[in-house]
Amino acid sequence: NDRHPSLKLNGDYFFCFGCGAKGDVIDLVARLFDLSSYEAAQKLAADFELDPKPPTAAAMVKPKRPYIRQFREDEMLCFRVLTDYLHLL
Repeated sequence: NDRHPSLKLNGDYFFCFGCGAKGDVIDLVARLFDLSSYEAAQKLAADFELDPKPPTAAAMVKPKRPYIRQFREDEMLCFRVLTDYLHLL
């Protein structure tokens, strides 16, 4: 019986000031269409033509170098530059 708009939407959640309902997009769709969370997720996947199955490991792009290894190499380079600079002082 709310006569004034009272729903806040942002990129992560919704909040209804009238009834206090809150949640993510799946919760919103579940409430709007009286569905379970699982059915709401399936509806969203179907409506936006998303593949409900996760990609296989072979289909996922693997980084050429692991991130931690790259970080360590960058860290060592910075350390060498700083120590060389210290020796120049």
